[in-house]
Order: sequence, then structure tokens, then C-alpha cells
Amino acid sequence: MTVEADSGDPVVIAALTRCGSTIGRLVDGVGDATDLDSALADLFGLPDDLRPSPLAGALVVVLLRLGPHAEPRHVQHIDTLLGIADRDPPPWPEWADIRMMARTLAPMGRIAALMTGDSAQPADLRTLLTELGELEALLPARASEVVGPHLQLGRVIATSLHDAMHDDETALRRIGPDLERLRARIDDPEVSAELTPMIKVMSRWPDLLLAERRSNLPVAEVVELLQAAVDAVPSHRRGENFPDLVASTEATTARLRSLEGLTGQGSGSAPTDQQIAALRARAEDPDAGPARRATSYRDLGAAVARRGSRERDPSRIDQAVGYQRQALAVATATAPISTAGSWSGRPDYLLSLLALAETLALQWTVAGRHDSLVEAEQLLVEARELAVGPESMLWAKINELLSSARALLGAHSGAHQAGMDGLRRHAWKVLLQSDPAAATAAARDATSDATRVARRLLAAGRPAEAIQALDAGRALVLFAATELHDVPTRLDARGRADLAERWLLATASGEPEAVPVELRREALAALSTPADPKAVGAAGPLDPPTLPEIRSALAALDADALVYLVPATSRDTGYAVIAPAQGPPASMELPGLTLDDQSDLDSYLYALSSRDAARFPVGPLPAASAAETRGVADPAAEARGVADPAAEARGVADPADEELPREVELQQVESRFADTLDTLCGWAWQAAIGPLLEQYLAHRPAAGSGRPPRVVLVPMGSLARVPWQAARRPDGTYAVQLAEFSQAASARFLCASAVRTRVPLAPVGLVVGDPDTGRVGEELTAARVEAYAVHQAFYRGGRYLGRRPDGQPSRSGAGTAAQIRDWLTSTRPGAGAMVHLACHGVVEVAGEETASYLLLAGRERLTAEELIAVLAEVPQRGLGLVVLAACRTGVSSRGYDEAYSLGTAFLAGGARSVLSTQWSIPDQATSVLMFMFHHFLATGGRPARDALRRAQLWMLDPQRQPPEGMPPQLRRHLAQTDPAEIVAWAGFVHWGQ
Repeated sequence: MTVEADSGDPVVIAALTRCGSTIGRLVDGVGDATDLDSALADLFGLPDDLRPSPLAGALVVVLLRLGPHAEPRHVQHIDTLLGIADRDPPPWPEWADIRMMARTLAPMGRIAALMTGDSAQPADLRTLLTELGELEALLPARASEVVGPHLQLGRVIATSLHDAMHDDETALRRIGPDLERLRARIDDPEVSAELTPMIKVMSRWPDLLLAERRSNLPVAEVVELLQAAVDAVPSHRRGENFPDLVASTEATTARLRSLEGLTGQGSGSAPTDQQIAALRARAEDPDAGPARRATSYRDLGAAVARRGSRERDPSRIDQAVGYQRQALAVATATAPISTAGSWSGRPDYLLSLLALAETLALQWTVAGRHDSLVEAEQLLVEARELAVGPESMLWAKINELLSSARALLGAHSGAHQAGMDGLRRHAWKVLLQSDPAAATAAARDATSDATRVARRLLAAGRPAEAIQALDAGRALVLFAATELHDVPTRLDARGRADLAERWLLATASGEPEAVPVELRREALAALSTPADPKAVGAAGPLDPPTLPEIRSALAALDADALVYLVPATSRDTGYAVIAPAQGPPASMELPGLTLDDQSDLDSYLYALSSRDAARFPVGPLPAASAAETRGVADPAAEARGVADPAAEARGVADPADEELPREVELQQVESRFADTLDTLCGWAWQAAIGPLLEQYLAHRPAAGSGRPPRVVLVPMGSLARVPWQAARRPDGTYAVQLAEFSQAASARFLCASAVRTRVPLAPVGLVVGDPDTGRVGEELTAARVEAYAVHQAFYRGGRYLGRRPDGQPSRSGAGTAAQIRDWLTSTRPGAGAMVHLACHGVVEVAGEETASYLLLAGRERLTAEELIAVLAEVPQRGLGLVVLAACRTGVSSRGYDEAYSLGTAFLAGGARSVLSTQWSIPDQATSVLMFMFHHFLATGGRPARDALRRAQLWMLDPQRQPPEGMPPQLRRHLAQTDPAEIVAWAGFVHWGQ
């Protein structure tokens, strides 16, 4: 192939002649990949204005002929070739079709180049995604069957990269279903053979793309996954289809195999000389690009450092430092990533800074070199400045290392601030998600990281900062569900009307996913920016409340202290970390607050799960039974804080169909549960409540008006399942007889409750009694009696839904989800501000999906997520009191430390006070307790927390007398039960005002 050139430069003429000849061979089908490399090199080596359009057009044709067999390093040049060809388009009749087909290949080239590390990140992946969609729509029918699936796969790849770069767990969770739909649509057997192996690999991309997920994946599992992907490609296709991808995957697998056991996840043995030699060979590979070489030098330095650490050999540590310096030097040549997101900036350079800093810190440990530690701190400061803020995937790691380095250098104030700053990454990631499931995944390490920082602060005698650290990892999913509901107003207040307008446009559909993740990032960044950029820390949604803010909240709630209960571990003691309404913050060591397998708490949780398993076997649901409780519960997951996937299908088996052993089993599990609960109450006093009341509160100034001490607890981990108000002193006195207890999801939510205006109660509201669930849940005959009695005695002006005591439906309504939603959103003055729900509460999980919901008439559900959304629609709604007289309404469905339950959903939605339950509550005893709660609430005008305590004290009082208004049926329930049994009164917990 020949072209004419205006230049008289012999070098240019020679290059043109050589390039034309090579392209001619390629067009004739006799060239190979080496010829293509040469042709591209010659063409791009020419001055821009001397690059002939015909040659560029011919190369486009060559690449199109290769189709999916084209290698990424070649395809990435399609855009440039088209630009050259368009200057003087070839006069070929088919050029328009050729150009359009080439446009479909160009984005694939840009994606492939990014995946294989051969180019920098494209400026805008969102634009690339739009381009792919437009091109797919333009494909002619004759090409759609073959090229279409490749384009669709390219879209999924680009989407995955985009989502990972923006921490978008919500979108990443959709990759699997998207890939399955794509696979099902491929009809061509050859195309299917080419794409199915990649689809199998990509179904696991969420685990591999997100740094935090990848860090939790064992090296052996990653190796197995990647090797399976290579093995899935037929051997005869490995050189034809995706050769670069296969080669890259095999190289990564080999690298990980050499590192297995050297990363702290394997056997822990020191690397051998052979392993180190293999790593050195990869690092010194002259054909590798800067990013790959930097990675290889980091691996080599880490392996040598591990060997030196094991052997306590300073010379090997020196050698490791040298390799990490080489990694940093090579990383300076890596291309920056320009797309905004957690990968933006220079991630390879940042990783190399971190690796060198860690190795220098090890050098200080092994050789005692103070200068190494000083340099490590300086490198980490540089890394922190480059990372900018919590939007960076490396922000938490940088600050964790910086905190440790400063602590070793004696700069404790700076160390503590760095530790706190690193925790902001967790709040950022959680707030960025658009649904609770994704937020839960994003929050997976928040509590453990926050507790680690808090323990360091406690060791340094800084309890106020420790509370902030603990709060930074608490209830983030619940916080995210409510924090960004009124984004436009808050953006306007920050002077960002432009962002507010874009947010309003994006949310016009009403779907959270409609807000692009880039917009969510911009809005969150704007809301997180401190009013004074020079201030230490930043006021905003990423930061927990300060001690003065907590004190102000406690004063508004007339409470004496907020107390975090931190469980002990095998290495660390437990703590009570205390923020008092007055006086200095404090902490108490509680070594008995253990969660090990032999603890009283573990025995209690096991008995609790066994009780549920016996009470709620899978099978048809009965009418009423002798062992009624108000819920459908989890039989095997108490210790995880999650519930059973088939919960809605569970109930107590019909006694008529059971033989005696069934009743015996129920009696045995009830007895075992009662015994372990009794033992637990003694443990709770010794482990925490006794020291708190006798060693701390007893020495505080006495509360006014002769009232008992009022404590708000935030129990961490499975301590959340302990009925702390039932902690029992050795003389038989219960904690509830000595003090008043409430709980809070976090200090954030305590402060949020405190600032809400009080809502007075009146004899109106909504009472729901045992709605007919169509046999999905057992009938709750005592709940009907309770609800109807509460309505008639205290809220006659309100509305009653569900079933009356005789089983007939209320004339006001059956108790459907729609009826309850309507009441919750009603702003009519006569609607009332109190709702009492005596029905079924359900907590369930299916894989990663979890749910908490009220089971209502017609099998309808009202979920925690829906409650939050419904209440957000009417922020002016004054909801004064929510009584959840249903099972497990206080149990978190998303892990204990997320505190995401039906009860806290109401609280987060604006309810002032909430009563919720910790276990499957007994129907008859609960009916009596609830009547007495409303009695004390109404007769004395007392706040909900005081009314609950008085009702529980009444249950404990052997001289108790039913009030005149208690109906005969409830009096019979009182006579048929022992109200003083712990299970009868201790399951209810107060939250809020």
C-alpha cells in the first residue's frame, strides 16, 4: 500500500513507505501482531500533520477484521485512527458502516487498556457508558447478534470499574443479575463460548474491585477464583480470544501464589530464597509498565521485610526499605487517574508511600532507628495530603498508620486526631449508598475499626474522644437512612443551589437509585466541608457529636449519663465509657464483660435461639396455641444479630396434631431459657451494672426531686441482647428498682431525639390489635384483649384497627399496612400522637438480604425501611409515642452494632419515644404489662420511660393490686401468669425522650 507525502524528509518518506508496505501485508491477511505493532509505531511516529488518512483507515479495517481477537494494546488506538481517517475520509462506499463498527470497538479498547494497565483512566467513564449505549442502538441487524453481546459486556465492565471507583456498593450488587441476563440472551454458540468464561469471572468482581472487600478475601480464595477463570477458557482459544486478559490473569495468579503465606493470611512462614528470587525477577522485568513494576517492587519489599522481621535481621530490613524506595521511584512515572472517585489521583504512588512508611516503621522496631520513624511519619503526612479526604480508598489506612507513627513518636494529640479522621471514611462510604443493603455492606468494618481507635484513646486516658470514636462506627446504616432525606435544603444553606437543583431533578422519580453516584459524592463532599477549612476536624455528617453536644442532649432529656458498654476480648478488657451530664467524662474497666464461648451470655443466646427453633418450626401455622408469643423469630442466628430466611412461614405447630413429646420439648426449652436468663441477670450485675451503679453513679451528685439515677446505655455487639434493667444484685434487687434505664442507637441519635420538640399525648391515637394475617402468623388472643382494653380505657377518642377480643374485625378497619401508613402520615389534629401495635413482629434474612417488618392484615408487611421513608414524607408529623408490643421489635436485622430495628426505624423517623422488645414476648404477661404502662402514662402524666419503669416495678411487686379500670379478661391473665418472672417484664426497652 503506497501513499504520497509532501515532506521531503527522507526519514519521513522511509517511515511512510515502511508503514504502507506493512499495512498492505496486513490487509492481504499475511501479517501478524508484530506487523501491527510496527505499523502503528511507524504511523504514530510521524508528525501529526503528516499521518495519512488512507493508512489510518486501512488499519481500522484490519482491526475490525480481527474483531474480538484483537488485542487490547491495539484496539485502544481505534479512537486516534478514526480521528486521522476523518480528516480525509476514504472514498469507499462501505466506509460509513466501517466507521460505525469501529466506533463500537473503540470503547472496548479503552476499557481493555485500562484493565491491562496499558493506559491511564479515561477522563469520564460515565460518558463512555453513554457512548456504548448509543452505539448498541445504532448497530445494524446483521452485526447486532455478534457485536451486541461484546458491547453489552463492555458496558458491564465499564460500569463495574465506574462503580468501584466511586464506592457504589448499590450498583456493584447488580452486576451478577446483569451478567446472568446477558448470558441468557446470547444465542450464537461461538459468541457464547467466547463470553461465558468472562461472565463467570466478572460475577465475582464486587469482591475483587472494592479494596475493603478484597482485603477480607483470603489470598487462596482469590488465587482459586482467578485460576478457575483461566481454566474455563478452552485451551485452543486462549491465543485467539482475550490473549492479553488471559496472560494478565495468569500473571496475577502466579504473583498471588508466590505471595500466599507471606501476607499474614497464609501459614505465616517466612518467604524462601526461591520465592524472593521470583519476586525480584518480576520487579526487574524490562517489559513491564510502571504500574506493574511498582506493584512488583512493593511485593518484593514486603516479602524481604517479612523475612527480616522473622529473623530479626536489620540488614534484610534495610534491603526491604531499598526495594520500597525503588517502588516509590517507579511509581512516580505512573499515570494519574483523573476520574473523580475513591481511585482518583495517584493510587500507585500512594500505595508505594504507604509501603515504604510501613517498612521504615518496621526498621525502627527491629533496629531502633528513630530517623526511620520520623521519615515514615513524613511520608504518611504527604500521603494524607495527596489523598485529600475520606473519599479516597486509602484514607482510613493512611490515618491508621499515621496515628501509630505519631503515638510512637510521642505526638499523642496528633495521633488521636489522625485515628479519628480515619474513621470518617466509614461514614462517607455508608452515606454514599442508595439502599440499606449496600450501606450494610459498606459498614462491615466500621465497628471493629472504631473500637480499636477507642481502646487506644482509653489507654491514653481520653474517654471523651473514645466516645466519639465508638460513635463513629455505630448505627451508620440507620443514620444513612435518614441523614440525606432533605439534601436540597441543606445544600441551599451551604450556598450550593446548583447542587440542590441537580438533586431535585435527579430525585423527581422518587427512586434513590436515580441519583447518580457522582452527584451523591458531590453533595456529600459539600455537606462535609467545614465552615472553617482551617478548623481541626470538620462539622458535618461524617462526624459524631462532641462531649458538649452530648451533655446538652442529656440535660434536655433529664438523664444523668450516656454509657457505652464495650465487650472484653481475649486480649483486651471490657469498658464502660461514660459521658455524664455534668462533670468530667470517665471510663471503667470491666474485665468480666466477656463474650467468649463459655460465658453466661453465650449460654443465654444459645438458649434463646433454641427456644425460637422449638416454638417456630417450619410448617403450617395454627390458630391459637397454649404457647403464644408475638412474633415469628430466628431459630439459629441470635449470636449474629440476624434472623431466619423463612421466618414468615413459621408458627407454632397445632397442638391437636402433636404428641406429648412436643409439649415436653416446649417446656424444656422454656425452662432452659428461663434458667439461662436468670443466670444472665446475675452476670449482668457483676459484669457491668453493679460497678456502674455502686462505683460510679453512687459517687455522683444526687439527682433532683428524689428521682432515681437515669442512664442511657449503648451496648456494643451482642451485649445489645442483654436486658440490663434486669441485672440482679446478689440480694435479689433488680437494677430497675435502683435506676431508670433507656437505650440509644448511638450518641448521634440521642442528640437527635433531644432536640425534637415534645409532643403531648391525648386520649386519641391509633391502637392495633392482632390483625388477621391469614394464618401466616398465629392468633394472639391476649393481644386483642390488651389492645382493646388499652383503647377503651385510655384512648377512646382514637381509632382501633384489627380484631376485637371476640375475634371479629373492627368496624374501623382490619389493620392493613395502608391504614397504618395513612395514620402515620396524617396531620389532622384529631389523629393523635400515640400508636400501640399489638401484632406480629418479624426479623428475617435471606443471603445478604435482611428485613424487619410488622406482619399485618391480609399478610401485608410494613418494613423498617418503609417506616423511615413514610415518616420522612411528613417531617411536621408529631409522633409522640410508639409502643411496639410485638416480638423482637428491638432486635437489629443488620448486625447488633447497626441497631437497625423496627423500634429504631420509628425513632429515626421522628418518633419522640419508642418501646420495643428484645425477644419473643409471652402474650398474656405482656398484655398485663402493657395495660399497666398506659395506666401509669395516663394517670400521672409521666414520660414514657418512667411509666415503663413503674409498670415493671408493679410486675415485680408481690403486693401488686390491679387498678379499677383493668378489665376482667386481663385480671384473669394476671392470675394465670407470674408477672414477676423476668421474661414477663424485662423484654421491653425504652428509646428516645
